[in-house]
Amino acid sequence: HVKSIIQDSYGFIWLGTRNGLNRYDGVSMKLYNCYDETLQHGNQVISALFEDNHRQLWVGTDDGVYIQELATGKFSFFDARTESGEQIRYNWIEDILADHSGNIWVNAPNQGVFRYQVETGKLFRYIPCPSKDKSKDFPQSICVDKEGTVWVGTYGAGIYRYSPEQDKFVPYATEALKGDFIFTLCDYGDELIVGVHEEELKRFNKKTGEVSIFPAPEVHRKIIRYAVCFGDELWVGTQNGVYVINEKHNSVQHIPADAGGKYGLGDAIVDKIYRDREGGTWICTQFGGASYLPVRTLDFSVYLPGAPGTVSGRRISELAEGKDGVVWVSTQDGGVCYWNPGTQTFTKIPQSPDRQNVLSLFASDDLVGAGYFKGGIDLIVPQEQVQTFYPAQLGISEGSVFALYRDRGGAIWLGDGWNIFRSADKGQTFEKMEQFGYAYM
Repeated sequence: HVKSIIQDSYGFIWLGTRNGLNRYDGVSMKLYNCYDETLQHGNQVISALFEDNHRQLWVGTDDGVYIQELATGKFSFFDARTESGEQIRYNWIEDILADHSGNIWVNAPNQGVFRYQVETGKLFRYIPCPSKDKSKDFPQSICVDKEGTVWVGTYGAGIYRYSPEQDKFVPYATEALKGDFIFTLCDYGDELIVGVHEEELKRFNKKTGEVSIFPAPEVHRKIIRYAVCFGDELWVGTQNGVYVINEKHNSVQHIPADAGGKYGLGDAIVDKIYRDREGGTWICTQFGGASYLPVRTLDFSVYLPGAPGTVSGRRISELAEGKDGVVWVSTQDGGVCYWNPGTQTFTKIPQSPDRQNVLSLFASDDLVGAGYFKGGIDLIVPQEQVQTFYPAQLGISEGSVFALYRDRGGAIWLGDGWNIFRSADKGQTFEKMEQFGYAYM
């Protein structure tokens, strides 16, 4: 049963299970014992994972929070207390998140929401919706949206937003969501996705406060366990696999369980969905471990010569990145051009018809060099001021420049068919580097 997952700043994948904390390095798993050696207690039911800015892994368990130093692997119990002496202890942890103000939020559904102020080391406890019915006092889910606002979903009392000015949680949609067990919350632009246990998938407009049914009947009346947004796609984990919803394309894709096959989940009951920095998607299930879905498509933008704003030639000899992400391209049939990442278009450098066969290229912040077949070099001051140096000026008998490079000191290195040359004055003069002897490029 995989209950939680995170990729740390070193690139390792951590999986929290009912039987301990596992670290995956891309080849093998290593099991860690979540145990404080000093206090002599620990817990192996790992329900939440979070890495802070100090490379510490916060581990939520069935008995409070432990912090692991990633560099040493050592665990210590998080024993901070509120002013009234309350501690996060003897309760399971649903999630651990950070806002934009340096606070770490810990959701302990049977105890409340805790805010840990990292800068001061102070701990604060909140009961978002105090009521006569104690079973509905505590939060069931928590979400921090892209603006850093903290939202809490409850068991029948609607949604609550944390107000830093008032230092308390403010109620929203208490009537529209009355009686709804909000199992999961997910940021969705100007809205929150509200996953209601055994009912519909709903949406809450953060600006107007309105609640409506999400147009995905395939998901309704499922046991909705988790929701997360990746770009235009909303991924919903249920008791019946994963549903991938794309409103723009009006599509819903179902990923079912296929325990014995290669193309489905290890189990239908989904607890968490996570996307790593490489674009792979991890789906954590109750009885089938974690299923990994690699990047699903390799979408290439294709540039072919012949149209305005595209690459100048078909036979590409070199690519080099210059200042501000500009990509310079040399071709053997269309000279030199550059790609502007802002406009996503190419611009060709003006060159005479006999200077189209480019063999080598370098690009730096203030200078671009192109080496030609039987034609010496061009030095280009971005973007389009060109200075040409013919073979006779360079002192190279072969005439063709097969290799061109600019080092960190600004010197330009040139390789023709037999020799290596160096210029320390931006190509005005080249010195033959005799110590290399004859060296075919």
